[in-house]
Amino acid sequence: MINATAFSHAGATQPFVLILGMHRSGTSCLAGALERCGLHLGDVRRTGTHNKKGYFESRELVALHDEILAANNAAWDRPPASAYIAPAQQLKLARFATVLAAHRPCGIKDPRILLILDDWLNIAPQPVLCIGTYRHPLAVAASLHRRNGMPVERGLALWEDYNRRLVEQHRSMPFPIVTYDLKQPSRYREAIKDVAGDLGLRSSAWKLWRFVSRNLDHQQPAADAAMPESCARVYRYLCQHSLNPPESEFAKC
Repeated sequence: MINATAFSHAGATQPFVLILGMHRSGTSCLAGALERCGLHLGDVRRTGTHNKKGYFESRELVALHDEILAANNAAWDRPPASAYIAPAQQLKLARFATVLAAHRPCGIKDPRILLILDDWLNIAPQPVLCIGTYRHPLAVAASLHRRNGMPVERGLALWEDYNRRLVEQHRSMPFPIVTYDLKQPSRYREAIKDVAGDLGLRSSAWKLWRFVSRNLDHQQPAADAAMPESCARVYRYLCQHSLNPPESEFAKC
């Protein structure tokens, strides 16, 4: 179960949830699973070329995030060390959050959130709760290579950038972390049930069974591949703090 202290402030009102994770790391699966437990996501994409069951992202929000990153000479695959958000853009984020928060408990999913997380923690209506997800670095790099033609080395560097931010936030303010590893879907579903219960959501075993399956996890790391030790250190931290750490010999931390 989740450490209750991470949710001790949630009793006052229903939460505004930030789903955090690197691209190709299960943020869509986590968002979709929590929606089936009652988390309101609003008007989001529910199908796509690379996510047949849905991206669960707002087109409006993704466009706004891309606008903010572009204004900082950055992009999702060129993360800024820090980002300045103009007042007009802050107002757009606040308006988006206010509309969504009319239907609490609610949440947003977009991997770009990690790149401007401090701003979202200040803008989103309180209480704000984070939930993280991660995936093996080599699986993510392979997925980015398949989807975007990104060299594996660059994919690993990008994985490390995003997930270092995830680790820094977790160290500052602990929150539940879920491993995106569906070789044993039942373990993943149990982790989602724990998260949902502590959010005050009602998990449906039937809905989760229908949504979460091994077919959602299309990319596994090659057993003979290697990753930089800097990536391995971040990965070990995430495994050690995960609700459902990987069990395979290759993925053990």
